[in-house]
Amino acid sequence: MLIRLILLALLFFLLPSCREQAPAPPSGPQELAVREALRKAEESLVAGRTGEAEAGFQEAFRSDPRSDRAAEGLSRAHFLLGNPARAIEWGQTATRLNPTSAAAWKSLARALDEAGRAADAVDAM
Repeated sequence: MLIRLILLALLFFLLPSCREQAPAPPSGPQELAVREALRKAEESLVAGRTGEAEAGFQEAFRSDPRSDRAAEGLSRAHFLLGNPARAIEWGQTATRLNPTSAAAWKSLARALDEAGRAADAVDAM
């Protein structure tokens, strides 16, 4: 039984066709456009132009729906716009896209705390 489990595990990890393949991240001009949208959105957020930042993060996320940076930025923007429910949604998206992102977990925790869910915020941190 143990040998069978080991063989199945080896097959799963060694044969890429056995796993669902994620689409490739954007490259070339599309990747540059995403990076530029993220840079401009961050600048807008720092300058206090939160609505403009939200639009920039949306543009980046539309261009690359796997961008945890764009999702995390949307979480921060919605938090600053006073919309903790949307901030939580985007924070959850960011943590799903990149479970190791400290920024994503911090944004999610801030939004949860703002929504009165302190226990969930502590769990997120």
